[in-house]
Amino acid sequence: MAVKSALANRRILVIGGSSGIGLATAYAAAQQGARVAIAGRDAARLKAAADRIGENVETYRVDISKEGRAKQLFSRVGKLDHLILTAADGVFKPFLDTDRADFSGAIDSKLWGSYNTVRYGVPCLKRRGSVTLTSGCAAHKPLEGLSPFATANGAIEAMCKTLAFELAPIRINTISPGIIETPVFDGMPKADRTALFRSVGRAVSIGRVGRADELAEAYLYLMTNTYTTGVVLEVDGGAKLARKPLW
Repeated sequence: MAVKSALANRRILVIGGSSGIGLATAYAAAQQGARVAIAGRDAARLKAAADRIGENVETYRVDISKEGRAKQLFSRVGKLDHLILTAADGVFKPFLDTDRADFSGAIDSKLWGSYNTVRYGVPCLKRRGSVTLTSGCAAHKPLEGLSPFATANGAIEAMCKTLAFELAPIRINTISPGIIETPVFDGMPKADRTALFRSVGRAVSIGRVGRADELAEAYLYLMTNTYTTGVVLEVDGGAKLARKPLW
């Protein structure tokens, strides 16, 4: 007798679901019978992602870092069982080459995006629903050129624990990914990208960079485990344990 998935017929919104970790998570949830909606900034990528995920996928075009647009999004989506945020944007620069606009870009995308997601998304959630945010290993492992992301990631993780307490019984969790092979690195020359992944692989315990589908399994876990809240789940291949720089 087949076991019914805990996500069957659950309605899930993945903000950042048009590519990378978000797309992998939306696809995995749909495979388990969830009713999936994805949101992102690029209409063409949203359509391509919806085609990849399957039938009856809702798409919403939004920049979640903009408070007004976040409010509009959640006024349209209706009731949700689970809400996931993977969207992020920013620059990779040495700190002394980073101006305030560069620094603010990561803060706006990651931290204010998380704020907007929770602030306006929680009223859409059913009583036993969940929110899963995304930080990153830069909050724990010094990585050259990622000071804006490290700052935003650390703030998200601290916020998560307070929100889990304040917003219960809605569950609030955060996933902290390591270096994952996703389209975020596609802008790099192929040789540089290969060298980066090789360097990370030599440094982390698992011996390679991560895959988006591996992260998707973690998001599914936090949606379906109803006794988990206020946690930062590190899915980084041992990046935090590395004894040398990742790159």
